[in-house]
Amino acid sequence: MKILMVHQNYPGQYREILSWLIAQGGHEIVFLTQRQGIAPRDGVKIVSYPTHHRPSEGAYAHVVKSYDFEKVCLPQHLRQINALVPKAKAIALPKSK
Repeated sequence: MKILMVHQNYPGQYREILSWLIAQGGHEIVFLTQRQGIAPRDGVKIVSYPTHHRPSEGAYAHVVKSYDFEKVCLPQHLRQINALVPKAKAIALPKSK
């Protein structure tokens, strides 16, 4: 069988099935990945490709400036978790500074 696998970070979640397919034999396996300089592996042809673009330096500046883990992100996640568990097991929200 001819098999094409694609994952930007070879082998990614395909590690186990890739090993199984190689051990099975009789397959033509090509793996397409962004990783460069990967050691060859018997039974797999590895083809690297470059990313199609790079974000500009300021692309995520707004996220870094407005991201506040302790005041925004953590309380939101804890509220979501607490909605799923009995009140007695709820996690206390951190006190605002």
